[in-house]
Amino acid sequence: MASKSSPGIAALAFALILPAGAFLLAVVARTTPQPGLAHAADAFVNWYAARMWTLWLLLLALPFVVLVTGGMALADGRTPRFPFVVTTLLSGVILAVVVLHMAAN
Repeated sequence: MASKSSPGIAALAFALILPAGAFLLAVVARTTPQPGLAHAADAFVNWYAARMWTLWLLLLALPFVVLVTGGMALADGRTPRFPFVVTTLLSGVILAVVVLHMAAN
């Protein structure tokens, strides 16, 4: 039987990876040929880059928390699987991209 807080926890996990996902989408959008979109995306990426705490907290710490809690929720057989699979996979992909980028620099 699923706990009543499982949808809330899955929604919180999604909210925690949303800033990192938005950042990665902005990085991709900077290369679009549309000048308005590219300029807005560039400003968003520059805002993140100008603040070191955003890089560590929003791009590493929060996705890591989601990865760990999602893994724990998936290990528990009573939680609904799909929301936790999605958020756990997204957080893993985000962490992989960020860590590989950091290692390349």
